[in-house]
Amino acid sequence: MTYLLADVGGTNSRLALGDPSGLRAGTLARFRNDDFAGFEPLVSRYLEMQGRPGIDAACIAVAGPVGNCEARLTNRDWSFPRDRLGAVTGTRRVLLVNDLAMLARAMPHIRPQPVHVPDLAAPDGQFLVIGIGTGFNVSLARHDGGGLTVLAAEAGHASLPGSVLSRFAASLGETRGGFRSIESCFSGRGLERLFHRVSGRQMDAREILRRASSADPAVERAVTLFASALGDLSRDLSALYLPRGGLVFAGSVSVGILNCGTAREAFLKVFLRDPDHLPPPHEIAISLVTEDAAALWVPGAYPRNACPLNSFSSGAPSAQVPCLGPGHPAGASGASGGSI
Repeated sequence: MTYLLADVGGTNSRLALGDPSGLRAGTLARFRNDDFAGFEPLVSRYLEMQGRPGIDAACIAVAGPVGNCEARLTNRDWSFPRDRLGAVTGTRRVLLVNDLAMLARAMPHIRPQPVHVPDLAAPDGQFLVIGIGTGFNVSLARHDGGGLTVLAAEAGHASLPGSVLSRFAASLGETRGGFRSIESCFSGRGLERLFHRVSGRQMDAREILRRASSADPAVERAVTLFASALGDLSRDLSALYLPRGGLVFAGSVSVGILNCGTAREAFLKVFLRDPDHLPPPHEIAISLVTEDAAALWVPGAYPRNACPLNSFSSGAPSAQVPCLGPGHPAGASGASGGSI
């Protein structure tokens, strides 16, 4: 069996080949989406690079809502009709999955980098994955007797909470600072807007993050304000979702912020204040996924009932293999922001 695996973000796409033993060495490739008119020509380019292998099944993780056997990116005008993807890959066995839901489902098999280790973590299997990249979203997951249940969300489109607005009012002199939704602030473009607000200058998010540990005072102010506001948001999300099993951050903006010493300190200072907050923040483990290809599905590395690709080895007719939409725990819809 040869699987085509893809993780499609708003800015970049990662593709690899896999089989029941896992990812095939040397097949992982990353592409800038700006170089392609759509996902289908990108897949064609990748398959040409791999020598046009026969594909038995494809699993496509998309940073956007999944449903009705079609997916669409939230931050790029790309659609993913299952029939057209079948034509370009040469297989009718195409599964569409929300990328952040896939990452949440893969967490039992990932070793994230610790950001905050509590003295006494609560024995609760409910955890929240927070993706900050081109966009923003969350995915709540819970271990139970039947395995792992992953829930959908569209958190990036919600309004900014009062805690963040109050911080902007104090720091920027206005209530919103030009931000309205959570994603308008907590994303690559949001970081660029915040830097412009504090400095009057324009700078790409990647460059801001690259300079995060430099002596540029404008960058330091923007990154520290972003991190502090993220601490406010994370406290609110903790109250909403009760992630006693931990907060897990992912996406290039998360990595850039939480791997910067001053920004990480600013985030933790805000998040850990007020021990009487519910749930107690000092009891919540915080970690960071740094692996670029962590959201790629790895067949064979998951329990049989958790990996939809395992059903391909059963010999069932392709017509019986469903598109994973909102009703399937591995295909929960939601606009994700995990990847830039």
